[in-house]
Amino acid sequence: TAADTPPAAAPAPHDEPTRTAAQAVRSPDDPPPALSRRSALLALTGTAAAAGIGVAIWKTAEGRSDSAGSPSALQPSARKPSRTTSPPAPRKPGQELWSFRTDDEVKSKPTIANGVVYFGSNDNHVYALDAATGRKRWSLDTGSSVYSASVVVGDLLYVGTYLNGLYAVDAATGKRRWVFGDGEVFWTPVVVDNVVYVGSSDGHLYAVDAVTGRKRWAFRCRGNGDVTAAPVVVNGVVYFSSDDNHLYALDAGTGERRWAFPVLDGVNSAPVVSDGLVYLTSSRLYAVNAATGKQRWSRAGAKYKNVGTGNRALLAPTVADGVVYVGDSIEYLFALDAATGRQRWAFETESSVFAASAVADGVVYVCSEDSHLYAVDARTGKKRWAFRTGAGLESSPTVAGDVIYVGSKDHALYAVQT
Repeated sequence: TAADTPPAAAPAPHDEPTRTAAQAVRSPDDPPPALSRRSALLALTGTAAAAGIGVAIWKTAEGRSDSAGSPSALQPSARKPSRTTSPPAPRKPGQELWSFRTDDEVKSKPTIANGVVYFGSNDNHVYALDAATGRKRWSLDTGSSVYSASVVVGDLLYVGTYLNGLYAVDAATGKRRWVFGDGEVFWTPVVVDNVVYVGSSDGHLYAVDAVTGRKRWAFRCRGNGDVTAAPVVVNGVVYFSSDDNHLYALDAGTGERRWAFPVLDGVNSAPVVSDGLVYLTSSRLYAVNAATGKQRWSRAGAKYKNVGTGNRALLAPTVADGVVYVGDSIEYLFALDAATGRQRWAFETESSVFAASAVADGVVYVCSEDSHLYAVDARTGKKRWAFRTGAGLESSPTVAGDVIYVGSKDHALYAVQT
């Protein structure tokens, strides 16, 4: 569990990011922090937003003095020839680089494209920030909460809103190109071959022309069940889950159903496809043959535990290197063999793990409702460091280069050193 350390400094209100010297929380038996694994890149796909006026607390990691802008500092003759400038201090894993405050909770996963972080906030805005500095480039008022992650393809950004449709926006300027639907909830879209696939609260999965915003086809779920998670498209097949307790596979071109797999007790996540299997969670984790819709294996959530008894809902799987990482509604992140479902290890947080984790360079980054972002060794399940925000985390993190971006219910988006 996380050490009891002060939370990260609350970001100041809008338009400018906040840089702080917040430190990671490390266990006494953790190895000493190494230099960042990837120091060349600062790009990511992101979610965090600001609706008013934001302030940045810039870290002094570059080693500049406050007088760097004074006349004497600008004149070479004023410097002693023998003096040298100290190199920048190395960034520590788990160190906050900047944060950007919005006017409400940030639950949308950040998206990084071309050096820009895009994300939504419950303050009804989509934001675009400079990924390196956190400075706002633009924001768009959609008139409704934005839980959806953004998808950037070419010069357009696609994002769903809670009540006001699916938006296509100029990624550089934030200007609206088109809106599809009105009055329905639209979730995270996926874009493949100039088609936007997106689920809605009206019980349909839609295929929409990515350029014009016109509907190509719509598939209605059994019982008109809401489609509340992002679909995935693999080899011409769209896989998605519905509140009608089914996992569906459709022909991506026509919308014709190929198969439907029944889930006994509700669907808790978007599906993940890897090596011919579709993974989906409820109180159980299912592995389903992607071609036939036949179950390969399933495991009850109650089996994945170290302490306590009773059922636990499994949430939001991530698959990497033959391992399924899945959180639960109690306090654990589990690592399971993707072929068999057998548990490799369990990492305990102090609250629910709702969001899908991110995996990069042998590290699993997991968000918990206990307000922490954890870095966990992917092989052993041991904590490397933990970063605390001011409230619970329901946003999936996104890694770009040597920075991880994550939104918090404390209304902020954070950039943290990996």
